[in-house]
Amino acid sequence: MSQDTNHTARLAGHALRNAHLRERALERARSAEPLSRLVVTIRDPALVSKYAFGTRTATFHICSRCGAVPLVTSEIAKHLYAVVNVNVLENVDPAWMRRGSANFEGEDIASRLARRKRNWIGDVRITETAVSSRATC
Repeated sequence: MSQDTNHTARLAGHALRNAHLRERALERARSAEPLSRLVVTIRDPALVSKYAFGTRTATFHICSRCGAVPLVTSEIAKHLYAVVNVNVLENVDPAWMRRGSANFEGEDIASRLARRKRNWIGDVRITETAVSSRATC
């Protein structure tokens, strides 16, 4: 029995109804489609290197010009997830950021993939164009 269920056993009336509504809303949120979408167009694929660390559960997309990593992707059950490094984007006000520390040392692969499914962008499209450009990083 979950902690929420134990808690609702002691509630009555409106409090019990609200607790049940909260549980249903959380369940719907867990199974809902992602609210964000990422569309990436790589204008010059020759300028993007890809690297995977030891677990090979994520691909780091690296700019060959400046070494920045603007994008990391992870394929989970044939579905592509991604996270964007906002520190490499232009004209992003740092006040918009909510910074925090994270330590994933010792995290097993199943937990890592579950965290990515939960927190990363789940609707990702990446296209490459063969047009060579003089784009900057």
